[in-house]
This record gives sequence, C-alpha cells and structure tokens, in this order.
Amino acid sequence: MPQLKSYRQIRKFLWFSGRLAWLALAAILLLALLQPISNPDLFWHLSAARWMVEHRALPRSDFLSFTAPGAAWIDFEWLSQLIFLGLYALGGMVALWLIKALLMAMALGLTVITLRLNSMPNFYLAAATGLWCSAQAAHSDIRPELFSLVLFALLLYRLEKLRLGQALSWPTQLALVPGFAIWTNCHGGFALGLMLLALYAVGEGFSGRAANVRSLLLALVLATIGTLCNPSGLGPYRVAWRHIDEGAMLARYIEEWMPLMLWHPMYWSVWLTMGLVVVAILVRWWRAGLHALPWSPLLATLYLGVATLVHNRISVYFPPVALILIGSIASPAGWLETRTVRRGVRALGFLGTAWIAWLLPHIYWGGVFHDRYIPPQAAEFMARERRVLESLRIFNLWEQGGYLGWRLRPWYRVYCDGRYLFHDQLAEMDGAQKDLGNWRALLDGKQLSGALIPLFDVHFETVRSYPDGTTRPFQRPWYHLLMARERWALVYWDPKSLLFVERKSVPKDWLSAHEYLYFRPLDEPAMAEELRLGEVSTAEVEAERARHQRELSLPIVYGGKLD
Repeated sequence: MPQLKSYRQIRKFLWFSGRLAWLALAAILLLALLQPISNPDLFWHLSAARWMVEHRALPRSDFLSFTAPGAAWIDFEWLSQLIFLGLYALGGMVALWLIKALLMAMALGLTVITLRLNSMPNFYLAAATGLWCSAQAAHSDIRPELFSLVLFALLLYRLEKLRLGQALSWPTQLALVPGFAIWTNCHGGFALGLMLLALYAVGEGFSGRAANVRSLLLALVLATIGTLCNPSGLGPYRVAWRHIDEGAMLARYIEEWMPLMLWHPMYWSVWLTMGLVVVAILVRWWRAGLHALPWSPLLATLYLGVATLVHNRISVYFPPVALILIGSIASPAGWLETRTVRRGVRALGFLGTAWIAWLLPHIYWGGVFHDRYIPPQAAEFMARERRVLESLRIFNLWEQGGYLGWRLRPWYRVYCDGRYLFHDQLAEMDGAQKDLGNWRALLDGKQLSGALIPLFDVHFETVRSYPDGTTRPFQRPWYHLLMARERWALVYWDPKSLLFVERKSVPKDWLSAHEYLYFRPLDEPAMAEELRLGEVSTAEVEAERARHQRELSLPIVYGGKLD
C-alpha cells in the first residue's frame, strides 16, 4: 500500500504541475505580444505619412535622402503608414504599442478559431497558442506586416471553412476585391495571400473536390483584381519581385532576411513546429497512405516552411498553417486522445516554460519604446546645431536614417534608411566597415563631409615613442584609425554614437567650441599618458568633460512635431 500511495502522489503531482506549466506557459508567452517597439523603420514610415498629410498626395519619388533625391519610389505601404501616423498623433508610442499588441492578438485569435473548426481539444489549443506566441516573439514589433499577419489569418480561416464543407458564398467571393485592395495598400504580404489561394486550389484538386477548386479559382481572380486597386497599378508586384530578386543579397546584410537560424533561441519554437510537422506527416503517411493527408494545408505548410528556411521573416506566417496541418492530421487519427501525446505535450510545456523564463530577462521592459537601433541623443545635438550641420553631407547607417529623417525634418537629408531604394548601398557600406581603404573611398566617392557612426568597444594597437628611445604600446579605439584627426574632428559623442565633421567644411570658431580633443571615448589610457607628460592640462580635460555631461543631460524629443 505505501508503494501505491506513493504512485498516486506522483500522478497527482504530475497532473497539477502539468496544468501549472501550461498556465504559466500561456500567460508568459502572451507577453510576446507586449514587447516594446524598437523597429527603426517605423520612423521613415511616419515620415512618408507626414509628407502625404502635408502634400495631400502619395510620394512618387525620394524626398528624404541626399544620395537618391528624386529617385522613383513606389510607396506601396501608404495606407498602413497613415494609420500609424494617425495613432501616433492620438497617443504617441503608447498608441502604436497598443495597436501592435491588438493586431497580433487578432491574428492569434483567428488562428485559435480556425483550429476550433477542426474540433481540437483545449489542451491542443493551449499548446498551439504557446507555439504561435513563441514563434512570433522574434518579430513582435510595429510594422506594416502586422496587417498582413491578420489578413492572412482571416483568409486561412475562410479557406479552412471551405475545405471542411462550407462553400464560399457570393458576398464572400466579392468581398475579396476590397479585402485584397486594402491588403495591397497596407503591405506586400498580399502576395502570400494569393499564393495561399492557389495552394488551396491545388490541394482541393488533389482531394477530388472539384467544386471547391472552381470556387477557389474564381476567388483567386477576384483577389488579383483587388490587388490592382492601388495608386501604382502593377507597382506593388514590381517591388515584390525586386525583393525576391535581391533576396540572396539581402540575406547577407539584414538579419530578418537571413535563413532560419538554428542557433538563435528566438527561432527554436519554429524549428520545433517544423519537426512536429515532419513527424505528423510521416506517421500518417506510413499508417494510412497519402490519400489520408489534408492536402490543402499540407501544400501551404510545405511552401511556407521552405520559404521560412530561406528567409526567417516568413516565419510569422508559417505557424498558423503548420498548427492547422498538425491538428488536421492528429485529430481525425485519434492521436490527441492518447496518453502518450498528452504527456509529450506536457513535457513540451515544461520546456517552453523554461525557455521563456530564460528569455524574459533578456528583453527590455523599461517602457513601450526601446531606442537600441536609433541615435536619439545625437539627433538632439544635430537639431541644436542645425545652423552649421544643415549644409553637410553626413553618413549614417541603414537603421539610423529613418529616425534622423523623422526627427530632423525638414532641413535634414539622410545618407540612407531602411527603404528598398538603398538596397544597392548595403554591399558598399558593409565593405567600408571591414576595410579602411573602402571606407576612405566611400567618404571621397560620396563627397561626405560628416559621419555619424556607432560607438563600438573595439581597439587596435599603437606604439608610442619617447625621447629617451623607449616605446610603449597603447590600445587605441578603432575610430582613430577610421577617422584621421588631420581631416576629421569629433564634435559629439555619447554611449551609442560618434559624430565627426570634416574640418574644412565647418567654421573654425564653431569647431573650436565643439571639438573633443582630449576627452574622447574608450581612449582613457592615452589621455592619462598625455596628462602625465604635461601634453594637455587637467583644466582642458575637465572643461571637455563638463561640456560632455551638459550635452548628455539635455532632454530627448522622440519624433518630430505634427504641424
């Protein structure tokens, strides 16, 4: 009897801890919806919307940069940009953060409703919720893609209803025209919607449901007509094709365009979902044959799975179809009622809880907006010194341009930002960061008179010679090599950014008041040596230190005024 009592206690503990694990997992993973905003592209979207409001028209050419002024630009995301600007005007970053969470919650809700169409038990819905949220965590940010995420989930819901026996009515068919028109003017993900319709049509053909095939082909025609209801006609298709054509190049320089990374913890749940898909397909195929597979969600899952492996940004669309496929295989086969499957799901719940418990401390929770990719303090200095800096051609990194153009309008023009217009500059900028000769060629070739660059804790070794013939090695910060003092002057720095200007391009009196000659970042050993030898006075160093502290204590204004 003691053994039996012990066994019952163990079972009771497992029952309780399993449910506790799922409750904890569901509650914590939902926090993926509430991560702060950090997408630097948000700001050039806001700049585009502000231009539209001011000019009562859509932008047709570049107005934000000095490297591509007047270049043709198809702003195919204009509708989502106007929505973002309206929300920003109403409630600032808080409003954008809330709409981000709301849109993601809508996409999750539609996925759960779609799973319910297949009569999934509650424990599977809980597991699917956890997988969906964890898979979205890597891309939980404010971006036009959120509208695609919701519309994709809505389309998938209606296609699953068709597959399960509810025909598409005429009102539903006709609604595809305005629906895809809205989608096309919000984000380029409309192309995945068309692909989903096509894959379901092929899948229904494999399943022998000819009426569904005819209905889906008509839906595809109507949806395509809807995509042409935009100010640029075939423009969104041309932009989509350009992104596809440049995909391999983008994957070398932009993380979200890279292949799905196995070593990255944020994508482990996507890999797990892929593994479950493979197991479900193979077991069902082995036990019942190919005819038992649900072909429509199968083809959609395979297509999006391959696309996700190529570019990890597609991973936001993969979980819904994958979870529907797994459920559509497991539920009719009776697998979800077996003790083995339930225990396996419970074990995954424990692993998921441990994963999210490890992840949460690594996420910034200090507010609704995180400025990790943008230079807000440097932008404030540039705003104060407009009189001198307005005429300069200043280099900036890809992720910095959107914010600089938004904060410093209307007088400032950026080197580049996150728009597709500047894809051809990625290789040049990457090469310039890796080779001193390429960097100098970039500065001269673009006729740059300034550079805003990030502050990295990287050093190179130099050797100082003394009058007595001795030498001493010093580790100097990398920017000493990159920005030769004879030509470039450091006029501003903070923990994130350095701003250099060309000496001959600014007034001498201004330069003498703003240059940092002695108190420079990551260069304390060299400064201490100069002080020891009397090459610089303590008063000069302290004067620069005090000026630096005053500059960093000034308030930051995130964003420009909405005049």
